[in-house]
Amino acid sequence: MSDLEKMKKSALLVNTSRGPIANEAELLEAGKRGLIRGIGLDVYGLEPLPSDSEWRSTKWGEEGRSSVVLTPHMGYVEAEPITAWYEEQVENILRWQKGEALTTLFKDNGY
Repeated sequence: MSDLEKMKKSALLVNTSRGPIANEAELLEAGKRGLIRGIGLDVYGLEPLPSDSEWRSTKWGEEGRSSVVLTPHMGYVEAEPITAWYEEQVENILRWQKGEALTTLFKDNGY
């Protein structure tokens, strides 16, 4: 019997710490089986969460499945880095509008 199977059916599991703290495969299975009431995640074993992940494609909260809330891991959000991040985005938009090369490029990550 896994630790998740020992939890009350009304339990909520929230992981905002590190993806590997919870066994993601067991947690996914527990959610599909509706072993606990709900799951909240903002960290994953692979980030960003791939677009074809079962976490994204399963109809949570239906047909006996647990309710699930997924958010992007934004633990680094503090005034200075978030301001710089938004300034980079604005700069890239302005450069794109002028037909100039972008200063920040992101690899294809499935989005």
